[in-house]
Amino acid sequence: MTHNPIRAARAARGWSQARLISELVRAANAHGVALMNTASLRVALSRWENGHVQPAGDHRQLLQTVLGIELTGPDGDDEAEFSVQPLTMPQLESQAEILDAIRRSDRLGCALMTNPQLNTYSMGLRASLRAGGPLDVRLRLASLLADADSLIAWQLLDLGHPGVAFARYEDAERYATMAEDAQLTAHARSGQAVTLIDLGRFAEAYSLMRVTRRQADGKVTPLFSAWLSAATAETAAAAGYGAACRDSLRRAFDELPADDRPEPSLPFITLTRTHLQRWAGHALSLLGERDALDILGQAADTMPSDFIRARGSLHTDLARCHALLGHSTDAAREQIVALELVRTSGSRRQRRRLAELRAA
Repeated sequence: MTHNPIRAARAARGWSQARLISELVRAANAHGVALMNTASLRVALSRWENGHVQPAGDHRQLLQTVLGIELTGPDGDDEAEFSVQPLTMPQLESQAEILDAIRRSDRLGCALMTNPQLNTYSMGLRASLRAGGPLDVRLRLASLLADADSLIAWQLLDLGHPGVAFARYEDAERYATMAEDAQLTAHARSGQAVTLIDLGRFAEAYSLMRVTRRQADGKVTPLFSAWLSAATAETAAAAGYGAACRDSLRRAFDELPADDRPEPSLPFITLTRTHLQRWAGHALSLLGERDALDILGQAADTMPSDFIRARGSLHTDLARCHALLGHSTDAAREQIVALELVRTSGSRRQRRRLAELRAA
């Protein structure tokens, strides 16, 4: 079957054609755009996906908005976006507040709900960036796009689509570079490295993370430096490099500020001692180390309840550690807790890990 970007993007999200049509209708209402009726849209979508006809005008723009892809017009040329005026800085800062609200919702395990919203948000920012404006506004737009696309990529990874997630992380890196933001650039590259783990490319993931970590030295805050060290430890563990993993974890704990306060310049990361313990426990569990069980147990006692996805990952790791140690009753108990959290978060990535654990 010939590759079609519309069909591929729809399939990556696990959407039926009916779901895509409903998302198109919702986006059209939000933009005040008139669509063809549902029956005609169903026929048109099949023709677009089969490559018989290319979408044009508002329909093309809506598909880009909903699916987060770029499409050329029927003649191979880019068509005009929805009418967008350059944003002012106050307007732009209000968009940052919207992204933070979506991020909080995602943390609670609403990736399936917020991913379409984020795609619409990202496409709006792209249109605004193309509309121009003062340099400071364009740089801020690029930084918001890097942040938004990294969050979209993380959601896609969590929903079980690592290939699509990797491409979205590459988009995020491009916008971060445009924004001249070393922390957002390193964040997007770190996301690529973690995605490579899910793609089974373990040595490549560690290599990318090592380069990213080295290039960020002296350009990032101590908190973000600790975050990068933890990400390096995870990729090292996935690649089976135990000494490198432990060295990176020691560095992460040494770099972590003592006050556990979030940094306003880093809304895209959360790293307290509890979160770092969870991350360290995960990395050490990949190596099959006994210490992972104690570290994860400490993190479980203090992990905030609103971090649904993180808690699901933590209890999955606890189940794995107990299983490796032959604690069948404890492993079964942790699997039950993890499964309930995974059902709440909708994480297909964690559901897969639990299935692999049960099959072992």
